[in-house]
Amino acid sequence: MSLAFARYKKDQTNSFAILVVVCLTKYATLFPNLPVVVAALDTLQKAYQAAMNAAAVGGPPATEALKDAYNDLRSEERRVGKECRSR
Repeated sequence: MSLAFARYKKDQTNSFAILVVVCLTKYATLFPNLPVVVAALDTLQKAYQAAMNAAAVGGPPATEALKDAYNDLRSEERRVGKECRSR
């Protein structure tokens, strides 16, 4: 299993992250031993959304924050993918 959203555009990445958080929360009983804490994904998604909003109205500092938030979200996705593949 992989949450591979690496090729998504910025808005699609955010939508996918929201979908993952909602599904994992709603169907938590189906995934009792997740290699990720859903709250951590939720926090990363919210930070990414805030950075997207700031980049829409800001300048280079806001764009830099968006890049950092995106990289954090992708890093967690890669970590979860590796963990899932090793199981």
